[in-house]
Amino acid sequence: MSNLIGGFDSPTQAAQLKLVLLQRALSNKIQISKEALALLLQSTNPSSQLEQLIQKVKQNNEFVILPKHFIHFSTPPSKPPQSFKSIEIVHDYITTPPVGNLKDMANYFANRLLQFKKHLQPRLSNLHSIANIQKASNEKMSVIGLVMDKRKTKNGNIVLEVEDLSGVGKVIISRGELLVQADEILYDEVVGITGTASKGVLFAEEITEPDLPVKREPKFTKETAYAAFISDVHVGSKRFLQDNFENMLDFISGKGESILLESQQEIIDNLKYIFVAGDIVDGIGIYPGQEKELSMPNIYAQYKETARLFAKIPEHIQIIACPGNHDYVRLAQPQPPVEREVAPEMYELPNLTFISSPGVVRVRPFENENTALTTLLYHGTSIDTIVPNVSSLKDGYKHPEKVMLSLLKKRHLSPQYASGTVPSAHTSDPMTIPEDIDIIHTGHVHSNGILNYRGVSLINSGTWQGITDFQKFLGHEPTPCRMPVMNLKNRQIKLLSFE
Repeated sequence: MSNLIGGFDSPTQAAQLKLVLLQRALSNKIQISKEALALLLQSTNPSSQLEQLIQKVKQNNEFVILPKHFIHFSTPPSKPPQSFKSIEIVHDYITTPPVGNLKDMANYFANRLLQFKKHLQPRLSNLHSIANIQKASNEKMSVIGLVMDKRKTKNGNIVLEVEDLSGVGKVIISRGELLVQADEILYDEVVGITGTASKGVLFAEEITEPDLPVKREPKFTKETAYAAFISDVHVGSKRFLQDNFENMLDFISGKGESILLESQQEIIDNLKYIFVAGDIVDGIGIYPGQEKELSMPNIYAQYKETARLFAKIPEHIQIIACPGNHDYVRLAQPQPPVEREVAPEMYELPNLTFISSPGVVRVRPFENENTALTTLLYHGTSIDTIVPNVSSLKDGYKHPEKVMLSLLKKRHLSPQYASGTVPSAHTSDPMTIPEDIDIIHTGHVHSNGILNYRGVSLINSGTWQGITDFQKFLGHEPTPCRMPVMNLKNRQIKLLSFE
C-alpha cells in the first residue's frame, strides 16, 4: 500500500473520491475546508462520515465543515468522566443562526418584545395594547412597547414612539423626575409606560423597566473560595504591562517575593477561578495606526505568548475567558469563542475554558456545595454606543459600573441595534440578561468599576495595558494593573494593585 492520502492505490482514485465528496457536500449547500477534507479522506469510511458531518453542521446552523467537527466522532476516552464539575456552561453562543429576510428581522424584534413582556406585565395595571391609545379619552392605562424613536421638544419634553404587535403610539414625557429616567431610554429597548391617554397620545406618569425583582437576595457559598477578574490584557501590544502581569501571576502562584499579609495568603490558598472578559490579545488592524504600537504583528504569535503566560497559573485554578473586539473573532455580537485554529496552544491548557461574549457559566467550587453562582461574561462593546447617547452616562468610560447598572435595569446588554448586535433566529435574544445571575463581569473601557445591585455584583476589571495614543485621543483614563478578587462566601471584593 502506498503512502498516498487515505492509502489509495493511485492519485487518480484519491482525486475521484475527493471530487465525489465535494459534490455531495455542495449539493447540501455545505462547504468543506481544505484541512477537514484531508481528515475526511483519511477516515475508514469517508462517505458515511461525510453524511454524519453534514447533519451535524446543519443542526448547528453552520455551513462549513471544519476540523473541529471531527471531535464529535472520535473514540470516547476510556477513563470515566468525573461526576463533579466545578464549571457548568449555561449559555455559550458558538453559532448564531442569521436572519434571512425582513420577515426574520421583524420576528427578531417581536421575540424581544414578547420576552420582556413576561417581566413587565405582572408589574403593570390596566394593561392595553398600544393601538388602544388612539381610542382612549382621558383613560388611565399601561402599555408595553419597543422604542422606535425618541426626540426632545423645544420646551424640554421627551417624545417617544413605541410599538407593539398592534401598532405604533406616541408617548409624551414632561415630568421632571421622569425626564431623568427617560434620558437613559435607548432605541429598540422594551419599556412599560403608565399614564393617561387622550387625543391619541399617552401622557406618561410612570416608566417601568424590565429590571430585577426588588426583593432579591445575594447568594453565597458556604466555604471560602475566591474568584479573580481580569480583562483587556492586550498581549502583543508594546503597551502591554508584562512585568506587572507576571508579578500578578507570581502572586497567585505563591511565588511572589514580597511579605504577604494574612488576608493575601488566604486569597492565594483559596483562589478557584479567574474570569477573563475579553481583549486577551491586542489583535491586528483594530484601530488606525495600531501597527506602530504592536510588539507582535502576528495574531498566532500573540495567542501563543498568551498561552505561555497563562500556563503559569496553577492548574487547580479554572480560567474562563470570553473574547473582545481585539480578539480574532467577528465584531458583531454575540461573539463566538476564540477558535482552536487560531489559538491552539491555549486550547492545550487543561484549566482553560473559552466561551462566547456574552456567555454564562455556573460555578460550584466544592463537591459538597449546594449553592452555585452564575456569572455572565461580556466584553462590554455596547458601552461605546451608550455613553455618547445618554447625557447622564457621559462619564461612563471613567465609571463603567454606571453603564452596567443601566444595562442591568434594561435586562439587555446591547439594547440599541446600531451597537452591532447580530439579529438571529434564536427563539430568545442572546443579549438578554437572565434573572438568575449573580455576577456580571465586563471590560473594554480599561477602567475599574464595582457596584452591587439587588444581589448582583457588577465588576469591570480594568486593564493590563498602558494608555495608547488612540485612547488619549478618545479621552480615556485607564486604571491598569488592578485586579478585583471576590470571596464567594461573603461576596466582598478587594482590589489588588500590581502597579
